[in-house]
Amino acid sequence: MACGTHPKLPLSECRKPEKPTPIKGDPLNSILKDLCTTDSQARRRRLASHLAIAFPDRLRIEERTWDAGADSSETVNHLVTFGREGGHLVIGAHYDAVPESPGANDNGAAVIQLLTAAKLLQERVATGEPEPNVTFCFWDHEELFGSPCMGSKVFLENHRHTLPKKAVVFDVSGRGDFFVSGGDPAGLAPGLPSRPTPPSDNLILLRHGIPSTLVCALPAGEWSSQSPATWQTLHTKQDTPDRIETGTLERGAQLILDMVGRFRVA
Repeated sequence: MACGTHPKLPLSECRKPEKPTPIKGDPLNSILKDLCTTDSQARRRRLASHLAIAFPDRLRIEERTWDAGADSSETVNHLVTFGREGGHLVIGAHYDAVPESPGANDNGAAVIQLLTAAKLLQERVATGEPEPNVTFCFWDHEELFGSPCMGSKVFLENHRHTLPKKAVVFDVSGRGDFFVSGGDPAGLAPGLPSRPTPPSDNLILLRHGIPSTLVCALPAGEWSSQSPATWQTLHTKQDTPDRIETGTLERGAQLILDMVGRFRVA
């Protein structure tokens, strides 16, 4: 039996999310702390749980398994869809982290920004606002960059007949002010400054001819540095939730909504 509209994904590969850890206090930071575990399987399950509660009718979990000898045994992507697919907007972030790192800035913060923006968008649609054509993609295995197991690569293969028109990727966006990495091919981030960063999933989409913008963040005092202090904790045990700024999480969610609005009227 097929899963939803994707016949390549058997029903057995659609996972049932587990019950999430109860959230107390500030919801953004609480969910971030819940996701920031060095147990990659727990990280995946907890994300699926939070998404299933927030978007029971919109969430799809797509899985691909790999043969022995591959970089991973499986790739699991989580998609939250508004409107139709094909010629739509993708807002993406990877949810995986390197082994032994909690992965708060790389890339739990971006996951929270996407989750928050999608919740706000759903509330607007529920009050009568027209539903935009946008899919929020939570991709697996960006940290295996270049591997066939990358979630963004699997996503493009699975959706090759309904490719997006544009994409915006958020990565390392939990501290400071936002900027685009090397330009704004999607044209949805006017006014944001630009500086170079290492590549992310945006590069995979660009190689498929999809205009894709990478959005990151840095504290103002680190802009001129070729090796910013914020980056020194990435891929380490020090990439912890206490280093993430709640205001940056909130502004990131609003930035995403602004981009969705620009795409809608373009």
